[in-house]
Amino acid sequence: MDSKLKEKHKKFYGYCRESIDLSSGVQIQKEAITNYAKLNNIEILKWYIDNDASAYTFRPNYDEMMKLILDPNCEADGIICHTLSRFWSLNNRSSCCKRKYCSK
Repeated sequence: MDSKLKEKHKKFYGYCRESIDLSSGVQIQKEAITNYAKLNNIEILKWYIDNDASAYTFRPNYDEMMKLILDPNCEADGIICHTLSRFWSLNNRSSCCKRKYCSK
């Protein structure tokens, strides 16, 4: 992790997704992220939650969050999700997204 990021108070967006076919528990995800954030001096600026959403379908809150994080004036240092499976699945769309979004 960048040493400048370690030194300052970090600000992140929190992202949770509950699958259509699996009740993964948004509340459980939020609690885990919140606990991690407290231990690491991270402020959650805003929560983005997609309920009953598949990683393969349109997720309006995910898309809004990604637009914001790519903005050069974005105040967030990054995004925290409980597991990568909540963020995206390993498919062609996510491969494209990884290249596009992970280069901030």
